Amino acid sequence: MMLTTVNSNAIHAIGYDPKTRQLEVIFTGGGIYVFENVPHDVFLQFLRSPSKGSFFRRRIQGRFRQERLGRLTKRQQARRAAKLPPMPESTVAMEQSPATPTQSSATQPPLPAQPIARPAAARSVPMSA
Repeated sequence: MMLTTVNSNAIHAIGYDPKTRQLEVIFTGGGIYVFENVPHDVFLQFLRSPSKGSFFRRRIQGRFRQERLGRLTKRQQARRAAKLPPMPESTVAMEQSPATPTQSSATQPPLPAQPIARPAAARSVPMSA
């Protein structure tokens, strides 16, 4: 599953597999969770939401069966923060990033989506809601 970093204080990255309808969320605290039977339109709304944490609490948490895959270590979190800065929301939504007064599109092209691999030690642990 391809994960995309997002601009959020609560959520580091999200990904979606349309074949299995699974949504994967990596939180900034390091927790990695998979949510089952998530409609594709909910995932798209999640990507476009200006507040990922609020959207997650309102539309995902407690509504879909979830499974904890594991947790990123502090070292993995630091490496990800250094290598993968948050993507502009419009780039994530596959639209061209608008130019801002401090950044022109001629000098800063949109960043491509970058995959995030799960940690090797991730394991499935059922969670109760």
